[in-house]
Amino acid sequence: MKSQRFAKLLLVSLSIGFTAFVFLNTYEVVFNRDVVLANAIERFQAQDQIGAIINQFDVKPEDSYDQTNAEYKKLEHIQIPALSANLYLEEKRVINGNWYVRPSMGHYVGLDKDSHGTTVDYLIYATSGWQSIAAPNQIEEGMDVKLFHDGHSLAMYQVAEKKMLPNDTAYVPSKSKKRQIILIIEDPASKVYYGYSLVQKD
Repeated sequence: MKSQRFAKLLLVSLSIGFTAFVFLNTYEVVFNRDVVLANAIERFQAQDQIGAIINQFDVKPEDSYDQTNAEYKKLEHIQIPALSANLYLEEKRVINGNWYVRPSMGHYVGLDKDSHGTTVDYLIYATSGWQSIAAPNQIEEGMDVKLFHDGHSLAMYQVAEKKMLPNDTAYVPSKSKKRQIILIIEDPASKVYYGYSLVQKD
């Protein structure tokens, strides 16, 4: 009898614990809060590098502002066909002035606008892992990248530049007159991140 009661008590305790863990993770995502016992969102390690890239795009080639750009209302996901890799996207997550990331997703930030008020270039940041991009070192210059936005709309990009940098070193991407996506993927275990310039294809 005692063993049965212990088994029931253990089962109830595990059920309550699991329910509480799921609730805390859901709370983190929905209310954008960093909860100590949850892991649905994590602080991005290369904090300063996001701000540095945003500041760099205050200055773009002057004639690029006069170009007409299609509006992306919502970025959905990027796909790298050569690697059979997908990275699903949501808008940036900022908590108490710090950049946060969901391990299963990338997050995007609009960088600049053209003369018509349309966001031109974007920054996407993510953490490497089996839920996102497992091996960012395999992304190479020349690879095609598909950007899906606003449902089923598709824009084609190409990796124009790749760099691997320590977390405390800023990535300075080459500027393009064409539309650009700056993609940074950190590898927390190695304390490095990969920076890529994706340029829109004609």
